[in-house]
Amino acid sequence: MTEIKGYHAHVYYNAATRQIAEGLRDTIIGRFAVEPGAFSDEPRGPHPISQFNIIFQTGEFQKIVPWLMLNREASTFSFIL
Repeated sequence: MTEIKGYHAHVYYNAATRQIAEGLRDTIIGRFAVEPGAFSDEPRGPHPISQFNIIFQTGEFQKIVPWLMLNREASTFSFIL
């Protein structure tokens, strides 16, 4: 593979922060060109805690990643690419 065609990010949350995660997901959907994943309230695959993901094209990377860094509620959420 010589070309990156897209990315995805996972936003982690817990039972106490799920409602905040729902709001964050809604904001992301309304603000960026993403394909949102469903909420997974149980560990799934390599993800040890509750999470949702978003899939986006390379052109959105420079918009989404800095925004997530500033708006992810750092004390509540973690995200991985």
